[in-house]
Amino acid sequence: MSKHLTLALTGIVPYAAKLTAFSRRLKDACGLRLAYHHHLMMVAETFEEISAIFDAAGPEVRLLLDTGHARAAGFDFTRLIERFVDRIAHIHR
Repeated sequence: MSKHLTLALTGIVPYAAKLTAFSRRLKDACGLRLAYHHHLMMVAETFEEISAIFDAAGPEVRLLLDTGHARAAGFDFTRLIERFVDRIAHIHR
């Protein structure tokens, strides 16, 4: 069984703040929007981890929804659609 990286609960808010700040800089400097890609074996693999990061991040941080990684992580990707439909920038399968 593969182990993925985890982010301590105390690290979620600072991580989300960095994503938000980077997203703002990216938009201001380049006119681009950040699309965060959840991924297997990384700090945002499970539905709960992805949700915690997005709950703490500003609305500037968009979601690159990866249907295959969601399925492999053991959850139905439609849960992300239902929860974060207004933040989905791209769907990858």
